[in-house]
Amino acid sequence: NALMGAGNYTYRRELHSKRKGAFLTQAHAFALSLHPLFKHERAEDLTVPACGLEDLRFEHVLGKLLVSGRVSPAKGVAGMVFYHDKLPTGVNKDYDAWPYHAPVDAEGRFVQAVDLPGAGEYALHVIAYFRNGMKRKWSFTHEITGEMKPGLAALRRDGLWGELIAAWDRKDTALVQQHAEQVTAQWPERKEQVARFVALAKAWDSFPLPALVPEATKQISLSGTRWQAASVAWYIPSFDGILTPDASSYEPLQSTAKVHSHGLYAHAEASYAYELGGKWKTFAAQVGLQKGHAGSVVFVVVGDGKELARTPLLKLADGEREIKADVTGINQLELKAESGPDGRSNDWAIWFSPTLGR
Repeated sequence: NALMGAGNYTYRRELHSKRKGAFLTQAHAFALSLHPLFKHERAEDLTVPACGLEDLRFEHVLGKLLVSGRVSPAKGVAGMVFYHDKLPTGVNKDYDAWPYHAPVDAEGRFVQAVDLPGAGEYALHVIAYFRNGMKRKWSFTHEITGEMKPGLAALRRDGLWGELIAAWDRKDTALVQQHAEQVTAQWPERKEQVARFVALAKAWDSFPLPALVPEATKQISLSGTRWQAASVAWYIPSFDGILTPDASSYEPLQSTAKVHSHGLYAHAEASYAYELGGKWKTFAAQVGLQKGHAGSVVFVVVGDGKELARTPLLKLADGEREIKADVTGINQLELKAESGPDGRSNDWAIWFSPTLGR
């Protein structure tokens, strides 16, 4: 990327004595510096932390597009990378885009001036890089006019949509509803997607923490309770269905055998953590791959940092497999899905009908 694409213009700058050229741009060097291979560290945690963009602003200042905002939560964020890519991008996407690197402060705030290379349609990719080398990406489109002015209205509308998604990621129902009204007013065609976010946010509001469920309740669906933390390798953590990041679809959970109304989507590598407070005795679930996705995964139940149960490597043809664990006295329950030796492709792991019992 940097050598064949972005590296070309840094070399051109050196030829014209504008600045010293490099095979790697600062943005690419920053991304590589976080990779475990370059840090001489063993990759232990490859989860992508849940976060969103807040207070996003787009301004036209001194002939540049000024982008500012805040990554929230900021924990683990190492910095930001921006790509300003002329459309259509072709196969390699950011191949010859103009890259930029911006630091973040302790609260996750960033600001970056982006060049306006020429008239036409562009995609602005904003990427948060984490200290474990993982990243999360948001994209915004706009058109630079012949007068070299960015399409601020389109960028701001995309930004508002991004803030709605961020509010959902944080499960802030009040903010979801606030942004939902604004998005629906500006984007009537997204009414169905907005309604899906609102409905799921209201459902989440009704969920109890497992540790606070009245003791008179002897059994409960785990997917109808609140997790403490969750991460998946593809799409976003989802309960009782598979939600795309933009809420364009909410696919039912389905094994090769049947459709389940309750469960957790856990594309490997994935993790869901719950606070049990030592109040439960049993955990049970059916596990397997989502119908139509021929990956290979291992399901693991961890209690207070100790492995309690593990399945063999499961493939789509294996259908559903039961997994059980004694969680007596366990405070922290973690459900993990690990990729098989063939990588993460199609590893659509599902915890079907997970239940807690007393």
